[in-house]
Amino acid sequence: MKDTIVLYTSPGRGHLNSMVELGKLILTYHPCFSIDIIIPTAPFVTNSRTDDCIASVFAAATSVTFHQLPPVSGLPDTLRHQLTSQPYCTSLGCWGKIRLLDHDPPPPLLLDHDPSPPRLLDHELSLMIFQVMTQTAKSAGLIVNTFELLEERAIKAMLEGQRTPGETLPPLYCIGLVVGGGNGENRGRDRHECLSWLDSKPSRSVLFLCFGSLGSFSTPDGVENRSSLESLLPEGFLDRTKDRGLVVESWAPQVEVLNHESVGGFVTHCGWTSVLEGVCAGVPMLAWPLYAEQKMIKAVVVEEMKVGLAVTRSEEGDGLVSSAELEQRVSELMDSEKGRAVKERAVAMKEAAAAAMRDGGSSRVALDNLVESFKRGCMAPLG
Repeated sequence: MKDTIVLYTSPGRGHLNSMVELGKLILTYHPCFSIDIIIPTAPFVTNSRTDDCIASVFAAATSVTFHQLPPVSGLPDTLRHQLTSQPYCTSLGCWGKIRLLDHDPPPPLLLDHDPSPPRLLDHELSLMIFQVMTQTAKSAGLIVNTFELLEERAIKAMLEGQRTPGETLPPLYCIGLVVGGGNGENRGRDRHECLSWLDSKPSRSVLFLCFGSLGSFSTPDGVENRSSLESLLPEGFLDRTKDRGLVVESWAPQVEVLNHESVGGFVTHCGWTSVLEGVCAGVPMLAWPLYAEQKMIKAVVVEEMKVGLAVTRSEEGDGLVSSAELEQRVSELMDSEKGRAVKERAVAMKEAAAAAMRDGGSSRVALDNLVESFKRGCMAPLG
């Protein structure tokens, strides 16, 4: 009988996909385990498209077993209203530094934006979150969806940087980029129509734009960008653009799209999973952050990874991205020397990600160490 690894995930499609890929990754290199994924029922009504998408994940991931938890009833209103997808690592960083104030109070800072507004409210939920965040530093290990070369400076800072006095960092397992394959395995009758449309386009000629499952614009954003993105889909839009572009009105197979030969660029909201999928595909990016920690991820994509260019918001008015700015950045990415340099860097990072998962690569070693710690019954560092 195989030992079982149990993974617990959020019910959202994006979170579920990542957890499924983690399970599949473990089984690929360590088939001695079985993988069970526990999925709580969302505490709100989901639409039929979301339910259909999750059902398709169940059907495709035959190597893992799913367990759907029953709905929870009787939740206090305060808790129910707090059940949102917060930028976890950002919140962890904020909460984890509170105790530093007792040792060395920092000088005051003026921020032009805050990805995770501080909320030090005196009620049970805030105290519970504080306890969870502070206990993370005492956990037996942290599994990180990255590889060492991609975020070399950040990983080094975590391992060698300053921490709360008296605390040590749990062992890090940088197990590589946990994303789907996108290798064309769905070329049968269930293949998405957008992939057939891409088949008809020249190599590296298509710009893929996606703002994630939660991406949205205010009305002014939509009006300003209508000439370029037509994000509000005015009457007749689909007919007028059918020979020049394609709009997918529901969930699209993003990994397969990014890995398609015709795709030459990716306009992204800088969600972390989307960025990793772009890196794995070797596709250069235009970074257009919307909310949460995405402005910080934009800086990582543009300044640290150097696999993308930044879309700049206007400093006047409502801070919108103008159609002229978007047009200029698209041209720069797709047809300029600067864009070609970014493309070369993106391809290099794709190759580095693959190398990290080969025998002896940093991510493969980290995954093996993680599994060995499972076999010993705890996530303890080796050696």
